[in-house]
Amino acid sequence: METTTDLLSRAQAESTRGRAWRAKEILRGNIASGRVEPEVLEAYGLLLETLGDRAEAGKYLFLSGAHAARYSEAISVFKRRSANRRGADLVAQFPAGVRRRSFHELAPSVQHELLAMGVKPELFGAGKGRAAMRSHWRERLAMSGWLVACGMLLLAMLLGLKSMGSWLWSRLD
Repeated sequence: METTTDLLSRAQAESTRGRAWRAKEILRGNIASGRVEPEVLEAYGLLLETLGDRAEAGKYLFLSGAHAARYSEAISVFKRRSANRRGADLVAQFPAGVRRRSFHELAPSVQHELLAMGVKPELFGAGKGRAAMRSHWRERLAMSGWLVACGMLLLAMLLGLKSMGSWLWSRLD
């Protein structure tokens, strides 16, 4: 697995070459894969800020826990945009890798601010339970589909037998 330093160097090299879109792909892909180290979140937030996506940049800078003075405006934009969201609704907009982490693995400043925003620690680290629940419902849905298909096949066979019987009786008369 690539070290955080190597990942950030690779993204920075792409950005320096004028390929910010590629740097964004690299960082976003790694975050989606669960690489949610504060440095990666901060680098992605800074890249989004340079690309003009201030609210998204603020979200990642906020989650990184690196609250430098130059980040305050972007973080404020994110907080204003999320002002009406509370609890699970707020947490749902975070990357899955962040949500899967234990609340206590987040930066202390992030923990403090999330608590102030009405977020309960139990909303974090529950990804396995949610995935299991989705899998359970997927299995039930698949089973229901098979039952409906088998029922339709049985009905078609019975109707076919009835038609064949009627045809056969008409020939015997």
